Amino acid sequence: MFKKAKIDEREKMEMYKIEHYAFWFLYWALLISMVIQMIFFDITFKSIAGEWIVFVVTSICISIAYAKGGHYDYISTPGIKSSFIYALITTIIYDLVVGSYFYLNHNYYNITGFILTMLFQTILIFTLIIVVLLIVGNYIKKKRKKLEDEYEEID
Repeated sequence: MFKKAKIDEREKMEMYKIEHYAFWFLYWALLISMVIQMIFFDITFKSIAGEWIVFVVTSICISIAYAKGGHYDYISTPGIKSSFIYALITTIIYDLVVGSYFYLNHNYYNITGFILTMLFQTILIFTLIIVVLLIVGNYIKKKRKKLEDEYEEID
């Protein structure tokens, strides 16, 4: 059943690259699918709970694996600037999705209440995301330093 692999390192890297792109396509397609279903088809959260659980568990697992490996992302380093930018982008996307969902699928007679609710959510989400990113960023900086020290000792 389990036999020795019959591929070389080049083929293995090519397969990893294909799997990488397939994973991220599936990940973002799942999120977009849930958003479209909730906004345009008036699907309740109960209807997509299974998809949501898979998405959240995957997000948590990939985040933990990246942090344990000392990885942040491809284009930036952990810090206040990158945390602020990512928190801002995520909050804007969250506001657009959640705001349009509630505005389109619920008849709001009090627009002031809707705006205040969205403002409160915006502040809460932004604060939560930036705090988590700063904590994870500090952990990743320490992990990178530890890995660099280990590799220097080997040389």
